[in-house]
Amino acid sequence: MSKLPRLFILALFFLFCAVGFFRKQQIQQAVAVGPAEGVGAHRGVKPMPPPAREPDVIEAPRLFGSLSQASSVAPVMEEFATWIDDYLVSAPAHRAALLSRGIELAKLRRPVMLDLIQNDPESALALAVNRVERVDLPASVLQFLEQPVSARAELAVMQSCLHPNGLEPEHTHELYRATVINDQEYRVYVYGARLHDASLRETSLHGFALDQSLAVARRA
Repeated sequence: MSKLPRLFILALFFLFCAVGFFRKQQIQQAVAVGPAEGVGAHRGVKPMPPPAREPDVIEAPRLFGSLSQASSVAPVMEEFATWIDDYLVSAPAHRAALLSRGIELAKLRRPVMLDLIQNDPESALALAVNRVERVDLPASVLQFLEQPVSARAELAVMQSCLHPNGLEPEHTHELYRATVINDQEYRVYVYGARLHDASLRETSLHGFALDQSLAVARRA
């Protein structure tokens, strides 16, 4: 073998060793400074933050549906329920002393119940004075309370296209429900599956009415 090929092979060997040495040095330097300042730093790559912890799912409490919950919004509802309990367990001789307070609470409770019937019929039914309690309540108190309604009647579902008296212009295209029971016309307020009902020629309507507003229970 001549000197020229030997020198050429030795030159390639030393070049290979030099490249390997400098490459090793670069890798060691990158490892020493870490990922934030090393290879990725000059590219503007930032380390990914740890994933955020998903918040605990907390169900919002219902405002109505029980007396304790209703009292936080309308204390008169619980006060009147407490008055009924006191009145029903009292001896006849002591009921007269409780009567004036019962009438006062019934008057204050009336607009609250009317608002519930029109805006939250399910809660209105849950907080209505039941038939058993009504039996022993005096007429002077009953006159301010919601009245039980139970009948089979037509339920009409209509859309307000005109602007009748008492209806604000922005509500003229809303659906509303109505019925007639014993010659008394009612504006009907529903919830649950009944919200999807079309007009029904005859259906069971069970609920409570105040003035001409009727809250109807869901279908069984």
